[in-house]
Amino acid sequence: MALIETKAKAAANFRFLWDNDNKLARRLGISFAVGNEVKDIYGKLGLDLLEINGAWELPVPATFVVRDGRLKYRFLDANYLERQDPAELIAWLKTDAAINRAGALNG
Repeated sequence: MALIETKAKAAANFRFLWDNDNKLARRLGISFAVGNEVKDIYGKLGLDLLEINGAWELPVPATFVVRDGRLKYRFLDANYLERQDPAELIAWLKTDAAINRAGALNG
């Protein structure tokens, strides 16, 4: 399963949200239909989005950090070639953790 492989590869000790059937992307309004050219390419690669997602659509690449039920960070770009820079996300996570520690000490 891709979720397990991705989590293991990242050595992540946090929960991943994996939108296997693209339902969340649809609810968030961040999915888009793919055209016939993409369908043909995916077909040649043996990928059937209809089987995977229930429709010939893909999500906009996105990264979300949710803590205590609140959205704390997001990255979205309609240009699928633009992805979250891991170094930027790690820097944000470190800064956020420091702020939370300082708040806990002062609070």
